[in-house]
Amino acid sequence: NDLIIVSGGIGDILAESAAMRAGQSAAQTRVNVEQAGRELGDQVQRIVDAGATHVMVVGPYNLGRSPWAIAQQGGVATTCQDPTENLEDASPACLSSAFNQALLVRIVNLGTKVRFVDAALHFNQVTSTPVSFAFDDAVNIACNSVDPGPGIGIGAGQVNSALCTTSTLAGVNLDRTVFADPIYLTPAANVSFGNYAFDRARERW
Repeated sequence: NDLIIVSGGIGDILAESAAMRAGQSAAQTRVNVEQAGRELGDQVQRIVDAGATHVMVVGPYNLGRSPWAIAQQGGVATTCQDPTENLEDASPACLSSAFNQALLVRIVNLGTKVRFVDAALHFNQVTSTPVSFAFDDAVNIACNSVDPGPGIGIGAGQVNSALCTTSTLAGVNLDRTVFADPIYLTPAANVSFGNYAFDRARERW
């Protein structure tokens, strides 16, 4: 009767994006991200083969909508409708989509034992119309706690919400802000996704 939750992908995308900035080709970056998605699917298969009957799987949200990607792109984040159309597109949006598609192909035959919860869909909606989800701000980040080290994987000297305290909040309403740092979510945004995930699990089981 256990519910097993498996989540991954964001770290893989950040690591491959860093490798691309260091000279790795966009095509190789896409190949590596898709392989990471397949490998996460293989882990889900192992869990089911071991007897699990209730497995919730969560891939990355659309990182193209993160403050990190928006800053890279110099404006509103782009989307990636079909990552199979342009294998040279290694934008954060396309890498997120490529990971999720590779993961889904790997777990598609696991039937009623597995429920994929679409974080990308949920946070596309949250960042498009934050007011509908009781948020005021889906652009600015809640913390200003700079990490001199590698931190969250987007380079040294960036904000890391793991270091955030009440004295390093950036003057926003934490309960109505989506992003804690350029990649990761505030507690309120995590609660929003948790409620969404709970509803998806209840629909299945």
